[in-house]
Parts: sequence; structure tokens; C-alpha cells
Amino acid sequence: MIGALHEPEAVMKSLITITGSRYDATVNSCYAILKRCGWTPDVVEVFHPQQAPFPEHARKAAEALSVILEDYHGHRGYKVNLHPFEETDLVSYSTAIEGIIKENFNQRIETAVDITCGRKVVSGVLLKTASVHRNKILHIFCVYVKAKAYFDRWYPLRPANSQDVMDLMTF
Repeated sequence: MIGALHEPEAVMKSLITITGSRYDATVNSCYAILKRCGWTPDVVEVFHPQQAPFPEHARKAAEALSVILEDYHGHRGYKVNLHPFEETDLVSYSTAIEGIIKENFNQRIETAVDITCGRKVVSGVLLKTASVHRNKILHIFCVYVKAKAYFDRWYPLRPANSQDVMDLMTF
């Protein structure tokens, strides 16, 4: 039929993030990206060191993210994938991130990276890997909490002006 309206094809979105010593930081960061930027992933790739207690933190983060994504997606599907890595093998960690970025690019999945959480060296490797492949990703997010008094609060319980979500791709 000529001139028929077609639903635009939904674009899949993927967020690559990490857990650190606090799983709530990962959840808060992802929640801030959803609320402040309106960027709702269909898939969240959560990297975490395989040494205790990080697998448990990642599991808790995945559970909380599943609840948040279910609320945002409603009937649409979503996935939260956990990726353990050896903290002393940063090359393999970087290679795994690179593989997801390339696979997403080849499948035309929009990709963002969240470097907020994790130890500095782990976040640094994530940032470096994302920067090398910046032509294949849309955003490099970092959530900045301005006052330590709000670190222990869940995202919805923080004053809106107490934090910023920065997209390093805009610098």
C-alpha cells in the first residue's frame, strides 16, 4: 500500500558496565543513566572481578537492574549478562570488552559504556578500550556524585542537584 505508515524498527541498545566493591554503585549509575539521559538498554553487560566478594556483588546488581529494566521495558525483553574476569589479566578483560563492542557494532546495536564503578585500573581499562573503539559506541557515561553524604543513598533518594551524569563522548 502506497503511503502506509510503518512502525520504525526498534534499535537495540547495550550498556557495558562494571561492579566494584559496592553493587549499589553499579545500580545507581545505571539508574541515573536511564533517568537523566533517557538511555534505556536492552542488554546490560556487567563485568566483575571473579575473586570474592565481586561475584556476589554482580549477582545483586543484576537482580536490581532486572527490576529496573522490567519497569522501563514493560513487555519488551531485556538481558543482564555477567562477565567474570581475572583482575590481574587486564588484557583478557580488555579483549572481552572489545569483543562485545565489535559484535554490537556488527549487529547494529547501539552501545554505551559506563565507567563510573570499579577500581580505578579496571575503570581505566574500560575507558581506554572504549576510547580506542569510539567510532563504534555512542556514549561513555560517568556519574559524578558531588557530596560524599549521598554516596550511601539509592539514586531515587538523592537530591537531583547532588549528581551529574557526564557523557565523555561530548568533550
